[in-house]
Amino acid sequence: MPLQQNITPADRLKQAHPDMLGMATLSIREAWIPLVERMIQELERLQNDRGPLPAPLCFTAIYERYGGLALDPRPEEIPKGDSYREPMLRAQQEALRTCHRCGEPGKVQVMGCDGAAVHLEALCPCCTLRLAAGEPPSDYREILDRLLEEGAADP
Repeated sequence: MPLQQNITPADRLKQAHPDMLGMATLSIREAWIPLVERMIQELERLQNDRGPLPAPLCFTAIYERYGGLALDPRPEEIPKGDSYREPMLRAQQEALRTCHRCGEPGKVQVMGCDGAAVHLEALCPCCTLRLAAGEPPSDYREILDRLLEEGAADP
């Protein structure tokens, strides 16, 4: 019996868009895969409708950095104001408002400090509570709702 490989959502995304993502390193959590996929689909439509940049657009890396979505496109120099920039900027802005752990609405928060390094993450209130609690109970959403009702937590 052949061994079955566990194919991650990031692997599926790369397989679905080999021209843009085939050589890319994807270091994002599953919750941001849909927003990255929307960006890639929009960029592919642009490339089909308008033609490629001087070289076809692809990515070498897509990753979380400072609580946001970082993109390393090739070619690196996409002219300012170019319509290729718009989907990338939209995805980066959406990531700042989307919890990278669960995909719910969130915001970038300071989650710790280690010397000079500050740890930032885009999190929703529920995932913030889960992280603060360490290993939370499975009913963390109910706990947050109760705390919100009691006025003990900010949404």
